[in-house]
Amino acid sequence: MYAPKDINKAKWLGRDACSARRNIFLLRSTRGTRTGVHLKFFVSRANPTPELELSDPTSTLVDDPTAVMPDSDPTAADAEWKKIQQNTFTRWINEQLKPAGKYVYNVETDLGDGLILIALLDQLIASDGRSPDLPRCNKRPVFKSQRLENISIVLKKIEDEQIRLVNIDASDILKGNLKLILGLIWTLILKYQISLDSSSKTPKQAMLEWINTVLPDRCITNFTTDWNDGIALSALINFCDPTLLTNVKSLDPASALDNCTHAIQLAKDKFEIPQILDPADMNNPKVDELSVMTYLSYFPRKGGPGWKTTLNWVRNKVPELNVQNFQSDWNDGRVLCALAEAVAEGACPEWRELNKDEKLANCQKGIEAGTKLGIKPTLSAQQLMSHDVKEHDVLFYAVHFQLFELKQ
Repeated sequence: MYAPKDINKAKWLGRDACSARRNIFLLRSTRGTRTGVHLKFFVSRANPTPELELSDPTSTLVDDPTAVMPDSDPTAADAEWKKIQQNTFTRWINEQLKPAGKYVYNVETDLGDGLILIALLDQLIASDGRSPDLPRCNKRPVFKSQRLENISIVLKKIEDEQIRLVNIDASDILKGNLKLILGLIWTLILKYQISLDSSSKTPKQAMLEWINTVLPDRCITNFTTDWNDGIALSALINFCDPTLLTNVKSLDPASALDNCTHAIQLAKDKFEIPQILDPADMNNPKVDELSVMTYLSYFPRKGGPGWKTTLNWVRNKVPELNVQNFQSDWNDGRVLCALAEAVAEGACPEWRELNKDEKLANCQKGIEAGTKLGIKPTLSAQQLMSHDVKEHDVLFYAVHFQLFELKQ
């Protein structure tokens, strides 16, 4: 452990905690300024007397979150993808914190007083159109008890948000348990960013299904190596706006890093998708799949380019119904019936005469019309007519009609 060069100036009078603190004062006095020495006391069964260890806080590069897991660590063969995950999750947090004017350099150390977590949860809940309504916290937590109290407030609110927390408590975050902290961040990403909760599919399965639907010429089976050459991402951008990339089929896999760099920059410039994933990381065979999922989730989420593309297509197909979303506007079944008729004349010609109050019958009629076209239903009539239907479920179903037309 690193120790200041002038450590010999200290005159140690004992090994107990009080003596140690007194002599640290002597050390500071000889220099005239604070040395920034950190104290850590260790007690073992063989030596019950607390031993003092000195460390320099500047030895950890807080502006380099990759420094906490160096590749040279022989016990961390998987450190490369962990660094990618840490970097990606840190950038994702900072995107959420922009409205609050806050910033995280290192998730291992910067969450320890609970204030960043409180600000993060505030923004996530507010972005969902709700009031955070968090209890009062310690704005200037000096003592350990105050920091623990702040973190406990956040964890309690997270549980109130129906997010299941496993094997993590306030002390883990205070101590900087990186594995558990990244796990906590991932649960927040799943809830508020990816939001692909389903009773029949995992978020990974749901996202893979959407991607393979909009990219029928590619067989995407994972969120790691299938994205390394940048061609799949380029094809996804092309789906969202065919005018941006007209040479997708001629892209050279050997120019993988260039492909990734161009695609990620284009997504940022044209779709305002933040660069939470570095092009070199996407190009890395050891890229973390959770990081790729987090980045790609910006495309189909509400307001994203994939969402807008399909919504605009639906609006052009059935302009009479003024469709604004993939939820309430679909509950009475008329949009689905009209869409089936729009992509295949004769599929549901009676849609204009349908009674909007007969929701279940209309939804069933629309699903049957799609089935006759070879479009497999991804949700039931009961689900479609429900006010609680998930927007992404309807979006993913509508995409099949969009691709049906493109194939004709």
